[in-house]
Amino acid sequence: MKMRSAALMALMLSVLSSAAYADVIVHDAYSFATVSGTKTGAVFLTVGADAADRLIGAETPVTKRAELHTHEDDNGVMKMRKTDGFDVGADAGLTLKPGGHHIMLLDLPQPLVKDQTFPLTLVFEKAGKVETTVLVRAAGDVPADHDHGHDHGAGHDDHAGHAH
Repeated sequence: MKMRSAALMALMLSVLSSAAYADVIVHDAYSFATVSGTKTGAVFLTVGADAADRLIGAETPVTKRAELHTHEDDNGVMKMRKTDGFDVGADAGLTLKPGGHHIMLLDLPQPLVKDQTFPLTLVFEKAGKVETTVLVRAAGDVPADHDHGHDHGAGHDDHAGHAH
């Protein structure tokens, strides 16, 4: 009987600890429209979580290659770099925005069109996969709380002065 109670308790604790990471909320996911021939785009969004976690990947049917990227200052030149993940603070969350952390869409087979939506699956270390929908905005149409003074619209294909 003690063995059965211990197994039941372990199962309950496992379920409870999984539930603690289940409350990841993604909102304001957007991308910019691209022009014909453009092979790259980017996704920006905000993540809130009840517990600390780490965003480690992204998947979408609009491309086979979605990577997490960050910007780094290299002697006064901002360069984009692929990264293995972004920390999501329980209190601070995570904001992916132009000029900062973002999800890079590479080898796009067709342009992203204004007002189009597409599914995006975010992969977290603890919460697992979380689905969201990305809205394609007009190039440069940045939500007020994400604006930083740079335009990564149609010119994002050549990374607009950013090196890889």
